[in-house]
Amino acid sequence: MSASGTLEQILSLYWEGDRSEVQKKYDEELLMVFLGEDNKPDLSLSEKDDIEKILEGLFGQIGFPKPVKEQIKTSWGYLDEQNRIYAFYHLILLDNQLWSTEYVLEGLINFLGVQTATHALHVLAPRSVFPIDSEQRYDRLRKIFRALGITYNDGENLRPFEIALNIQHAVEEFREAHNLEDWQMWAVVYDLGPRLLPPAEPYPIDQPPRIWITAAGKENFATVDQQTGNDRDTWSINPKAKRGDIVLMYCLSPRSSIVAAYRCDCDAYRDPFNNWWTGVWTEITDKLEIPPLTLKEMKADPILSKWHMARANFQGMLQHQVPDDVWQRIKEITLTKDPETGRLLEEYAGSAEGIRSLKTDIASEKSFEDQALLPLLKILGWKLSSTLRRQYEMDIKVGSGPPRRVRADLVGFRVSAEVLLVIESKRRIRSEEELHAAVEQCESYAGKLRCPRFAVAAPEGVWIYDLQFPGQSQLLKQIVLDNQFTGAKIDKLRPLLGFNELLVTSSQGPS
Repeated sequence: MSASGTLEQILSLYWEGDRSEVQKKYDEELLMVFLGEDNKPDLSLSEKDDIEKILEGLFGQIGFPKPVKEQIKTSWGYLDEQNRIYAFYHLILLDNQLWSTEYVLEGLINFLGVQTATHALHVLAPRSVFPIDSEQRYDRLRKIFRALGITYNDGENLRPFEIALNIQHAVEEFREAHNLEDWQMWAVVYDLGPRLLPPAEPYPIDQPPRIWITAAGKENFATVDQQTGNDRDTWSINPKAKRGDIVLMYCLSPRSSIVAAYRCDCDAYRDPFNNWWTGVWTEITDKLEIPPLTLKEMKADPILSKWHMARANFQGMLQHQVPDDVWQRIKEITLTKDPETGRLLEEYAGSAEGIRSLKTDIASEKSFEDQALLPLLKILGWKLSSTLRRQYEMDIKVGSGPPRRVRADLVGFRVSAEVLLVIESKRRIRSEEELHAAVEQCESYAGKLRCPRFAVAAPEGVWIYDLQFPGQSQLLKQIVLDNQFTGAKIDKLRPLLGFNELLVTSSQGPS
């Protein structure tokens, strides 16, 4: 059977299913909002110096859907005043038919990035511009295109605009060949495409994993602190890094210390669409936090003081491979500082010699969920795999850094796919600081999913919140957990976490 014949069969099977939810999502995110003439603002000349005000007027004039408006505002926020003027100039060309789509696309990509530019232009010219989702890993998107038989040139000598334009031409050729509507082309790439990729195999065992060093500046400290063993985050790395390798995270001044170990979950790849850095990336996951090893300690150590990274104060040589003697010494120091973490780090490294699978706090969190949390949620009306999903993946942005892939432990849905509940589970909450970090993490997930209710759960108890502005969410109830789900305790939890109760509250709107 030919490759094209196989693809035709896959497409045929895909369209035999009900894709109404995918079309609905497309309509909500990318379909122009119809505005009658009476609703279109009049941008008077007296407002010409107030770019922010005219920008809002432009949104109304064009009828952008809310997700596209939010993308433009986010990208706009990273520009300095001079570049905002240039970006605004290209934005107003969106509604001007005198300029070619390619000219406007190039200008918007230069200032607002590939995702914002292609999504904004797709609203106006869906047949000419395909929306490129640059929040997901570029190498994954590239594999999806290849799996569909959509090939294009993305050589290192090409600019982001040229690669984006090559994608546009290749996608349009595919759409015409298969007679697809605009939303169907979008569905084939972003809904069917991920299903065509092979499942992740065990980490390779052909050679021992290498140890790499990467870094976080002040703008990324919050991201490093909030990462858990379940999270997946895009991070810069040496071009030679492979899936299964280990990465040590060094926090630059003023912290000046190694704080955690991670696993590379994909081979290093180049992302031509990344707005923050044009280097090489990987996805780091399986975080294992270690007692901070400071630069001062390294300079005083007989082995680490000879390490070229320590001698150079970790300046200008990051993403380098860690020598074996340095790695062994780091494990020894960790064991001395915290025997339990040192044991975990040794197991972490040892597991890499086989299938390279890592189990740190993930197993214990899963055990807590299986033995306590899921039975409780079942009593409250939630059904796993239908209204409740585990390890729900999404891309989320923290601070000024690039978006990162995260996994919410438990997400509860109504039938229409509206999110009603987000839960972050922890193997333990030992202090107010740990609770605060867990609440911030879960709050960010709930904000991304536009979910009004979220909770942090651990063996110590359940903390339930109403989502408000970041850092201001309201604690509704704290309930201690034990082995007995008494009627009184269920009665307290049901109006706060019960599926039917949250379903009714959602249908009535926020209280």
